[in-house]
Amino acid sequence: MFKKSKEALQKFKKAFKPTQPFEFFFYAETEDAAANLSIALHQLGYTVYERDNRDTKLSKYAVIGYTTPLPTDDNKMDAWSEQMEKLALEYDCKFDGWGTLIE
Repeated sequence: MFKKSKEALQKFKKAFKPTQPFEFFFYAETEDAAANLSIALHQLGYTVYERDNRDTKLSKYAVIGYTTPLPTDDNKMDAWSEQMEKLALEYDCKFDGWGTLIE
């Protein structure tokens, strides 16, 4: 999956840095699920900068933040995405993906 993102960037003559932080997006139905997920993300060294209960079509609570710099190797980013999916399942949330700044 990450490989497709890299290929899309190449069309615009852009690339990921060797390591860089990534923003993440999760949604939860309950405040407890959002809070517990936030704690787990903090334990990984990540920053959660928004945990709110703005009602969205997906769910009631958004958990948004960013990682420490991660290696942008295809396999490592795919493994990271899988780790986020597992965290979402563990805390009864939905992992909605990631984003990052490309200069």
